[in-house]
Amino acid sequence: MPLKNFSLKSPFIFVFISIISFHALANPVTPKPRPEQPLTCQRWRMLEITFTSAKTYSHPFEEVELEASFTGPNGVTIVRPGFWNGGNTWKIRFAPTITGKWTMISTCSDKSNKKLNQVSETIQSIPYEGNLDIFKHGFLKISENRRYFEYADGTPFFYLGDTHWIYIHERFNSSNKPGIASEFKYIVDKRVQQGFTVYQTEAIQHPHEQNSVLGSGHHKGADEEPFCNFRDGVDDKDMPGFENIDRKFQYIADKGLVNANSTIVWALDPSEFPAVYTEAYMSRLGRYWSARFGAYPVICINIMIQLQSTNGLLQLRR
Repeated sequence: MPLKNFSLKSPFIFVFISIISFHALANPVTPKPRPEQPLTCQRWRMLEITFTSAKTYSHPFEEVELEASFTGPNGVTIVRPGFWNGGNTWKIRFAPTITGKWTMISTCSDKSNKKLNQVSETIQSIPYEGNLDIFKHGFLKISENRRYFEYADGTPFFYLGDTHWIYIHERFNSSNKPGIASEFKYIVDKRVQQGFTVYQTEAIQHPHEQNSVLGSGHHKGADEEPFCNFRDGVDDKDMPGFENIDRKFQYIADKGLVNANSTIVWALDPSEFPAVYTEAYMSRLGRYWSARFGAYPVICINIMIQLQSTNGLLQLRR
């Protein structure tokens, strides 16, 4: 389902800011229950649900779309897109906004795939047990006067953050500084100690010398972090890069910071590789990125995708 009002009318990259979520009403379907016990998840924390496809696709990123409708207490409904995670594995990530029982029903564009289409799950959302404000008060939304960010429960939010341009390449399990076990964790922990509330991340996938015709420098260490190469499509080779980003999003969230994320790729990539970054391709990348990272506490700075704020969370305009 490509996005329709997506535009590339200018050589410049247009950036639109929106808070992330996918709230929508779902059509009734007949679920196929899974044998597992009901899942349990704390309110506002990300829950990952894994599917194993009954079919193998030649180009799963292009061929199949998966989403799920989550219905909670008082009829609250959240629709979350799913994403391909390599091989025959698909995932849906979901963060319950209220406590109580939720039911999930999946929908796949390939109706014949019984392991992806109309699969049901039950989730029990329990109160958050920690002391981090972003989970105590809920994800961010825009204030009623549309001038400020605030938490879901209306508590004011003070935005204090700085940009980490190469977080994708910051070492997660090593560093170049004696006594520091993780370059990435050290920086995140330092910002928490300093009272920051936001960790701004820039999606620079390629090392500097490969990033752009205007780039310089290099990343050639033995412990380089994996990254995604969207210049040749999305395939299994990109999964280590996504997993690298996953663990960093998770660590940022676990420390209670909101991730202000510049999504997908460095801004010059679409202008320097226009034959690759078509409107349809960027639409699909945008949907994938939101599916993979939209259940974390994130403010999403998207490249060339018009976004609309809905109840403080992301709604892609179709």
